[in-house]
Amino acid sequence: MQRNELLAGLKEILVPFIGVEKEKLNSATETTDLVKDLGVKSTDVINVVLEIEKKWGVSFEDEEIDALQELTVKSVIDLITSKNP
Repeated sequence: MQRNELLAGLKEILVPFIGVEKEKLNSATETTDLVKDLGVKSTDVINVVLEIEKKWGVSFEDEEIDALQELTVKSVIDLITSKNP
């Protein structure tokens, strides 16, 4: 799967989690931080992960999510591609 397809799919998943900040999603790039830049609440991160797992049929261990140094679009896409190259 192409990175641009993953980015588009990730944007779809993020819509319900970013509240009134939807316009920020249009300009999201791989360096965009889900929490700092898009306003995803830290309490919603697990729900985002669950939606990603469901959409792409992958499964992440808690340790893999915890190991992310930053929660950027790039780090999420890299994690998805590591499970489904």
